[in-house]
Amino acid sequence: MHLPYITDVRTDTVATGIANTMGNKGGCAISFHVHNTPLCFINAHLAAHQDHVLQRNNDFKEIMKRMRLGDNQIDLMNRFNHVFFYGDLNYRITCLFKKWWITSHMENPCQNYFLRIN
Repeated sequence: MHLPYITDVRTDTVATGIANTMGNKGGCAISFHVHNTPLCFINAHLAAHQDHVLQRNNDFKEIMKRMRLGDNQIDLMNRFNHVFFYGDLNYRITCLFKKWWITSHMENPCQNYFLRIN
């Protein structure tokens, strides 16, 4: 039913693993127009572990910079009406944050005694 209205389908991948060549980390994307509305979907797998936040942020920037979907003179965020960036992003909430959130959002902080925080 909507298939005739889906046009300009493009795909690409960007590796951000070891030396930016290994495909164990990185992103893959598809873009298309639906009824003349440009959409982009990017699925990514970023670096793991708590202490690699800077690496994850850099991987995101690399994926956004190197992804080739149409007119490369315009960055992805300005080329499409909507960009969906999702996947295994590996951002974690630390145990200290979980403990703070639970204790600050409970009616009775003494209830924290009964909760097990991993």
